[in-house]
Amino acid sequence: MNFAYLKAIPGTSSINIVKENLIKNDLIGSSPWNFYNNEDKSIIKKLENNTSRLINLPCEISRGSSTGNDNIFVFERNKDGELVNGQNEIVSIEEDILKIPIYATDFNRYNFKSRFNFRILFPYNIESGKSYLIEEEILKKNYPKAYKYLFSKKSELAKRKQNNTWYGYSAARNLFLHSKADILIPLLANKGLFTILPENKNIYTLMAGGGFSISIKNNNFDKKYILGVLNSSLLFWYLKKLSNLFRGGWITCTKQYFSQLPIKQIRLYNKQDISLQDDIVKNVDLLLKLNSEKQTVKLQSKIEQIQSRIDYCEDKIDQAVYELYGLSEEEIKVVEGKGN
Repeated sequence: MNFAYLKAIPGTSSINIVKENLIKNDLIGSSPWNFYNNEDKSIIKKLENNTSRLINLPCEISRGSSTGNDNIFVFERNKDGELVNGQNEIVSIEEDILKIPIYATDFNRYNFKSRFNFRILFPYNIESGKSYLIEEEILKKNYPKAYKYLFSKKSELAKRKQNNTWYGYSAARNLFLHSKADILIPLLANKGLFTILPENKNIYTLMAGGGFSISIKNNNFDKKYILGVLNSSLLFWYLKKLSNLFRGGWITCTKQYFSQLPIKQIRLYNKQDISLQDDIVKNVDLLLKLNSEKQTVKLQSKIEQIQSRIDYCEDKIDQAVYELYGLSEEEIKVVEGKGN
């Protein structure tokens, strides 16, 4: 049995103005249902030509960690430089057992702006390709202030769910992977809001509220090329097709969907591919620099000037990605919402 899938067009005065797609019943099976029209199918076919799914580059994608009680584990420095926990208590803890937590508010599109006045107690060691909780006796000996503080909160910490060791995080997810990650992905996005993790990444740790990190394991793929492609209008258009869509155009960027994004393989014998990749990387470098510079500028006219350059670089990346994936002018209009 066939049925009609009707798409209401925002801003129209009558429900009679619709876009109708006929879906044959033999296309409806146990796999996820994707109701693509012919225009979408044409674009998606090109997206899948000579590409690899992000997860198959290969790369590692992991969600940030949860402490189970941030009021105890996370601190903010006051104006005197003292650490204050979420219970408004001044705490004294060894500096070398602290890291800077990363939340979704600490980064956005080509921009990393962590709040350096926040710290998180990090009772873990990362070495030899893995992470492990510091043994209690070693913690007590090497970090007496941290241990004393945690021990004073033992009864509260013991109430957490999914807690195997009273002083560890309730969900310490892949701490080693985050320590060598390349790209940060938020949980929610209304466009490509992804960025590069700073070079001194060992001083940070990604929290569950910060989303996901990506570690690219294939040296043939430049991480800045990957970032530019992921932030492009084309791949976000496709991600919206895969993901859950919320009001205002926001979507979920979970691993289930994000890992399936098609990354174009650069043919090393093809001068045009190499040139387009170089253009993307060059403009990503500029965007990282411009967004960092924009944070320090106060004069409105200067901010507008920088934003104009940002818009120009982002458009250059979009055009390079369209060309790389072989989209026609009409298909570009569909992606940008200017089609029929």
